[in-house]
Amino acid sequence: MPERKNGRLEYQAQSPDEAALTSAARNFGYVFKSRTAQTVTLEIAGSEEVYDLLAILDFNNVRKRMSVIVRNPLGELVLYCKGADTIILDRISHNTAPLLKSATIQHLDKFAADGFRTLCLAYKKISTDVFNKWHEQQKEAAVALTNRQEQLDRIYDELEQEMILLGATAIEDKLQDGVSDTIAELARANIKIWILTGDKQETAINIGYSCNLLTENLREVFVIDGETEREVEVQLKDVRRRIEQTLGPWKRLKRVNNKQDELFHKTDSLYTRNDYYCSVYENAPPEEILINVKEVRDALLDDGKLTSQYINDTITGNSNLQSDGTKNLAFIHGKYFQ
Repeated sequence: MPERKNGRLEYQAQSPDEAALTSAARNFGYVFKSRTAQTVTLEIAGSEEVYDLLAILDFNNVRKRMSVIVRNPLGELVLYCKGADTIILDRISHNTAPLLKSATIQHLDKFAADGFRTLCLAYKKISTDVFNKWHEQQKEAAVALTNRQEQLDRIYDELEQEMILLGATAIEDKLQDGVSDTIAELARANIKIWILTGDKQETAINIGYSCNLLTENLREVFVIDGETEREVEVQLKDVRRRIEQTLGPWKRLKRVNNKQDELFHKTDSLYTRNDYYCSVYENAPPEEILINVKEVRDALLDDGKLTSQYINDTITGNSNLQSDGTKNLAFIHGKYFQ
């Protein structure tokens, strides 16, 4: 919500990204003035416009996008959607200008290479009849006793199709002071480091270099992007072969686990050197990702000769203050891990 500080509108948002996007829109002359449960008020070119807020299609880790449906001052019903570029671009109408789409993809690639977090924006006009029918289905799904979220996701997806591309945004997420030096020190102490991120592959690699987890003397960054267990198995074996050809055998490790449906279960062994850098693109909930990380950590222990205790920790920031209460430790700055 907007607040005035020293005569200037400042925004309190659920995430730093939302605050940054709203502030940028303000700087370009599209000012978010206020919001109620039913309306949103904007100031555009000096005049106020009130939009009726009809529906919010929530974000989650599977959808990787969120949408709102509004009635604009002209009486038109419009769906606006923001989300991961791969998700939005798959839902773009053929009526989108080809030059706009190709230029946007080029910009996204450049932003990702520079280490920026990216989003795509799109919209779609909806007839009143279509919205009314959809809204009834949405209300029924919202009170379903079983599979409620799956039903909502399906209904949301039906409407978020054939949209018109608006463009893309890029947000710089700067590292805290001292983080790169801290990671370098932890690595020198032979501490295994994971970074889990939902960013684009290019962004994830750039962040790896900026925080000293990846270094310039690395010969190659191996990317495992298979969509099936078989594809991942083939890629892992190929990576192992290439590593052995260039650096010789590394330390053999136990398999991650023995579950038949796990990612690495058919690999004969895993190899490690110094660090782990993981960019997560799967539609897996965070708790499953954490379980897999812990299983790999357990695989590093030498047949039970080493023991450890899980210590949940977090770096306190604007985007995770609510989660700090569930942690054993909370650090104000990443450099305090030293």
